[in-house]
Amino acid sequence: MANHPTGQQTTSDYDRATPTNINTRPSARFCDLPPDILYRIASKLPPKEFARTSVLSTDWFRGCMRSACPRLTFDVVAMCKCEMEDLLYTHVWQFVSEVNGVLRKHHGKVVETLQVKINLEHSILAPHIDTWVGFAAISRTKNLVLDLKPIRFWEHDYRYVFPFQLFDRESISRLQHMRLSFVSLDPPSQFKGFPNLRKPHLQTVQVNRKDLEDVLSHCCILEWLCIDRCRLDDELTVDSPLPPSTLLES
Repeated sequence: MANHPTGQQTTSDYDRATPTNINTRPSARFCDLPPDILYRIASKLPPKEFARTSVLSTDWFRGCMRSACPRLTFDVVAMCKCEMEDLLYTHVWQFVSEVNGVLRKHHGKVVETLQVKINLEHSILAPHIDTWVGFAAISRTKNLVLDLKPIRFWEHDYRYVFPFQLFDRESISRLQHMRLSFVSLDPPSQFKGFPNLRKPHLQTVQVNRKDLEDVLSHCCILEWLCIDRCRLDDELTVDSPLPPSTLLES
């Protein structure tokens, strides 16, 4: 058997080599992209195209989109590690500062869910909540939760006034699920409702009968509705039929 110097290949070595197709494209997945690139891609998609991303790949929709479109949940009790009745002003302002800091990091990115839970007892928090809701409006948020109900909510007359003026037609149309607690609804006369709202939950919300009728009449694809402890002057009448899973609690 002939000896071959180290580093030299024989004809048989070339014969055994696996052929390489120079035209083969390297495999790449959306999940391999950096998170900031995913954010940028998702933020540029029109709403309809954004909804169609599920057909691209399972990895993209279930994996990448979870990181590209995060759920931001802020609970003052969890953040400050104390019970609601033990909250001090220092806790509240710590909460405000931390929320603002997180939202600054997500500026310009798509945020699927924004949930805020804090004991609203004074109107001094309203400007900060306005800022957070405004962030949701520009961040393509689909699920908005404002849980502002104090422990002894029946002792408080003040309600947070929902800032309809921060939403345009496009941002309003993105909202699909909305839970509002201890909020006042006073929609402007030109308001056309939430066209894609599927699951509204209103708890201790201050709203007159006519405004609520107008809002619900323009929600054409309701799947579920809960109205909990919202005082209405008279019976509720809407133009479109309410979903079978409608909960009305006094």
